[in-house]
Parts: sequence; C-alpha cells; structure tokens
Amino acid sequence: GPKGVQDLFYEANKAYEAGDFEKAAEGYEKIIGQGYENGHVYFNLGNAYFRLGEIGRAIFAYRKAEAWIPRDADLRSNLKYAREMAKDELPPPERGRWLRRIFFWYDRSTTRELLYAAVLFNLLFWGLMIVRFFHRGEGLRWALGLSLAALLLVLLSLGARVIAGRSVEGVVIAEVATVRSGNGPNYTPRFELHAGAEFVVEGVEGDWVRIRLSNGGRGWVPHSAVALLDRPLPGR
Repeated sequence: GPKGVQDLFYEANKAYEAGDFEKAAEGYEKIIGQGYENGHVYFNLGNAYFRLGEIGRAIFAYRKAEAWIPRDADLRSNLKYAREMAKDELPPPERGRWLRRIFFWYDRSTTRELLYAAVLFNLLFWGLMIVRFFHRGEGLRWALGLSLAALLLVLLSLGARVIAGRSVEGVVIAEVATVRSGNGPNYTPRFELHAGAEFVVEGVEGDWVRIRLSNGGRGWVPHSAVALLDRPLPGR
C-alpha cells in the first residue's frame, strides 16, 4: 500500500507494543477505513480490542481476519480464547457442519485459493486430455480421473462457499443487548445477550436486526448493539 498506510501500520504496531491499545486500535481502524483490508490488520485490531477488554469487537475483528488468513494458528488460538471469555458461553453458529466433514479444507481455504485451485485443476484436466490424443495408457487414465475428481470437489466447495455467503452472521458488541419479541423498544424483552455472543442474521428492518442463536433463541436487537460481518465495524 502507499506510504501513508505503511506509516499508520507501523505507528499502530508501535503503540500496541508500548501498551497504548486505544491508539493502536484507532490506527488499525484508520487503515481499514481507507480501504486497505487484510487478515493481519484485522488480527492486530482484534488483539488491541482484546487487551482493551472489548470482547465483542475483538471477536468481530478475528472473524473478519478469518476470511483472509483462515489457517493462521495464532488467529485460531486467539479467537478460541476470546470466545471462552464471552459471558454467554454460546457456541458460534454451526454453519455448514456437513461441509466441514466432507471438505476438510473448507474452513482452511480462502475463496481466492479455491478459485486458483479450480483454474489449476481445469488446466491440468484439459492438458491431460490433449496428451491422451497422442498417448494412451493406464497411468494417463488414472491421472485424468483424479484431476477430474479434484476439479469437481473444488467446484463443489466453491458452490458451497457461495451458498454459505448468503447467510450473514454477526457479533454483539454492546456490553448488554436486550433481545425483544419485535423490532422496537416497546416489544416484550425475551432475554439478554452480552458482548461476544455470535448469531445468524434473519432480517434487518430499520434500526433493528432479527437474530438466531445456535441454541435456537430468536428475537430482535438494536442495530447499534451489534456488528454484522458483511459490513464495516461500527464506530465506538
């Protein structure tokens, strides 16, 4: 990125190392606000929020980082620890459990990596098809079959990623959020959630978000109390 962004990143890292987590978080937010997103910026932002005791914002930042660096061991460890610190002890939404069992690489690959793999296996398959016109053999038949199988698996993974992408998730960032039976402050309170609780978004109407929890709980929360993963993190 341009020198300004590099300077911001350096200054934010320096502030973090000095223990000024507030300044560090502001620096990382400025970088993201300028349109320069990547997994390491979100990971560092999550660490700064965690050190500030803002568990909801930390989990949100770690979840955003997952889209960029899903195999990062430190990220996975920190996200797990932050979730353990969340007060409600709700498991995260179980999106695509069957996908994780069939496609073990699903959670550990980015969409870009899957696209690259699809192009690679496609080129390999058609390259082998051309070779087959000039040379026939049992080994070539096996190679063709394996390359086709790999291509189909990657394409299925991409399709599943597209379908899963239609389901938006979110995180409670307010200290306490009252979940109500309808989209307004006069509706009956059902239960309370605390910072770090994760949910699936079922709808958005005005300033209210309809959510579904992994334990089946449903209701409406103020938009200001939550952050949705398909949107930027709200200001503090």
